[in-house]
Amino acid sequence: MVGFVIKRLAWGVVLALLVTMITFFIFFILPPNQPGSNRQGIVSGNLESQYDLESKSMPAQYVTFLNHVAHG
Repeated sequence: MVGFVIKRLAWGVVLALLVTMITFFIFFILPPNQPGSNRQGIVSGNLESQYDLESKSMPAQYVTFLNHVAHG
């Protein structure tokens, strides 16, 4: 029974990390303005400055993003 609970908790952590990575990728990595697309302006400079992501490496940006998500 304890093994089942530990397995479920481990999968919950993996799933949470996967969802946050996908969210980070969609909002901060994809280019904001592609010609011919309807998603113009979805990522603004304001969002990047709000999360303090300018001039940081990708792993550092992801850790900062997780920190902001954890603190609401």
